[in-house]
Amino acid sequence: IYMRKNNLGSPTEFEVVTAIGFLYFKEQAVDFLVLEVGMGGRLDATNVVTPVISVITTISLDHQQYLGNTLKSIAREKCGIIKPGIPVVAGTQETEAMTVIEETCDLLKCSLTKVINTETDKLPDVISYRPVSDDVKGMIFDINAPKNSFPSIEIGLIGRHQLDNAATAVGAVEALSLTGTNINKNAIYSGLKAARWPGRLEILHEKPTVLIDGAHNIAGIKALKQTLEQYFHNKKKILVLGILQDKDYKQMLQYIVNVANIVISTAPDSPRALSAAGLSEIIIEIFDDNAIRVDIKDADIGEKVCSDALIRVYTEDKIEDAVNLARSLAAPEDTIIFAGSLYMIGHVRALLKNI
Repeated sequence: IYMRKNNLGSPTEFEVVTAIGFLYFKEQAVDFLVLEVGMGGRLDATNVVTPVISVITTISLDHQQYLGNTLKSIAREKCGIIKPGIPVVAGTQETEAMTVIEETCDLLKCSLTKVINTETDKLPDVISYRPVSDDVKGMIFDINAPKNSFPSIEIGLIGRHQLDNAATAVGAVEALSLTGTNINKNAIYSGLKAARWPGRLEILHEKPTVLIDGAHNIAGIKALKQTLEQYFHNKKKILVLGILQDKDYKQMLQYIVNVANIVISTAPDSPRALSAAGLSEIIIEIFDDNAIRVDIKDADIGEKVCSDALIRVYTEDKIEDAVNLARSLAAPEDTIIFAGSLYMIGHVRALLKNI
């Protein structure tokens, strides 16, 4: 009503859901609320609150049509969540993004704790970490934080980028002490060990291994590729892709397609989706002599006669059909990967959880 009276138009779905969330959290009298920004920060509906801590995770290129085409411009939007005098924790950043964060903290007189992805001695404003071991069940690593050291922390997530996220979370917990709240080390250890992230490098099945990942930008695709090369480098890989047309899909495809033996193009359930046929065309165009289109009805023949050096490209308009095709082409020792869009991953996860 206020928005209409002041000619501000009607609230968006995200703004309505955010308001409902605020009301619910108030009714539940939560002790802490981890409030994640929807997009950007400065103009986001969540930014009406004054937090006890502001956390900025690693900034990468995404939503450029709204936030700008450089890390610097995106960082400015992200820094909109920083409030005067409120402690800030920043995950590992490229130099141009970190410079913006540092300048904003100086201007608003905020303490800043930075995560770096190398081991270092204790410093008053730095969190560093060192990997110890990792496999498809999770990772173990050491953290040096300004107040405490955390040897042999376990997390049940895969992907080296999760080490940075975990270190950032530890930084946020340590920053809480600046506000008079202390959380014991045992809670930090048990919390990180129990952490799960559905749809993000999540292994749903084995024999064959089925991995789903909501990677939908360059940074996410790079993390997915690194994970596949690290854990599944000697496995035959079937990659099922569905991508939105407003993403940097050509660059995403250049990074990820060549890790697979088979690619199945499909389309997320969204009006913004790139069509399955259009996606296949682009893959064939990019990889030229290294990829070959295989018709669905000739799938068995295609798999027998195609050289292993060629990436076989299939097209399935419906996600359900893409899931079924991937499963039919996979041997027990193979790996099936679903990626490219959170819209698609939600759909795929619901389908595969019932199998």
